[in-house]
Amino acid sequence: MNEQQENSLVLGLGNPLLGDDRIGLQLVEDLAKINSLAGLARFQCSVQAGLYLLDLLIGFQQVIFVDSLVHPQEEPGHVKCWQLPETASYIKGSSPHYIGVHSMLTIGKKLNLRLPEKLWLIGITIKDGLQISEHFSRSIRQKYPQILNQVQRQLEEILLRKRNKVKVKEPALPMNSFQN
Repeated sequence: MNEQQENSLVLGLGNPLLGDDRIGLQLVEDLAKINSLAGLARFQCSVQAGLYLLDLLIGFQQVIFVDSLVHPQEEPGHVKCWQLPETASYIKGSSPHYIGVHSMLTIGKKLNLRLPEKLWLIGITIKDGLQISEHFSRSIRQKYPQILNQVQRQLEEILLRKRNKVKVKEPALPMNSFQN
């Protein structure tokens, strides 16, 4: 593993048995095979949530979560990206995988663990995260190539910013753009 991979983790989250909720897992699995991302980060998937994720974050300077966002009012398949402030405790939409990230980090810091300085969330909107299925809904399946491409571009922007140490425009929209 090279230095860049040791510093950055791309963590796909989801449940492989809950239809569209598995999108974070599938995306990270596919992104790990893309040459332009090779060597920029470690790619890993997890079905865990909350404090169970803490062990995975230790030692990385930057972690990028890729996960579904249940947002019934929005068209499925929108890709949103936020850099999470240390005090983040709320993002409109929901996912059981990042709820409690702030609490998890607070506990980790109290335990003097070496935790990431920067956290990002790349979220993909879905209508329903509780539909039991090993397959994507029709709308996510049809949009998957575009979703993969958008997430790849977001990752390249985040990871290359760190590598080149140049100022790049913020990905997507700031967190408060979605709070109505």
